[in-house]
Amino acid sequence: DFTLTLAFKLRWSAATNASVELSTGAHILLDGPGGKLCTSGGGWPFVEHADAPAHRRWHTLVVARRGGLLSAEVDGVIAVPPQELPGEVSWAQVRPWRNHMRVREFVLTPGGATIGRAGSQLAAAEERERHDAREGRGAPVEEEHRGGPVEKERRSGPVEKERRGGPVEKERRIGPVEKER
Repeated sequence: DFTLTLAFKLRWSAATNASVELSTGAHILLDGPGGKLCTSGGGWPFVEHADAPAHRRWHTLVVARRGGLLSAEVDGVIAVPPQELPGEVSWAQVRPWRNHMRVREFVLTPGGATIGRAGSQLAAAEERERHDAREGRGAPVEEEHRGGPVEKERRSGPVEKERRGGPVEKERRIGPVEKER
């Protein structure tokens, strides 16, 4: 059993098949054909479930498997009713496909949440984030991803960042930017 939480924003709504892929090969399509949220792959048939989340707005997807049944909600509303998901899930990745996706949070944890009660879990997570900001701890790094796996970490010290075709520069996520001389 597991719980996956993804806070995301899609640039477009155009049947781009942007999805969350699980290690079983199953996909939860966030921008599927016909403007629908769908499931497919990994032994699942292609099924349309709900309207796709609106583009250019932040959403929170909570996916939970409990007792072999997977369900999902977007912004506290059930989007994927319980369906069987056999096999062990050892990883998950964001697959923007033909879209651009901004990610604020991406966490896969053991243990299944109860879908429908995730709103209170999300409120608690937001309160922890506000507390960390007041305490001067690192904030989650928000990154844009184009077609590859997502990695997220907290950063509060100097970070090396590569730019396309340019030199590596150092920047600080918390506090003023330090420039090398």
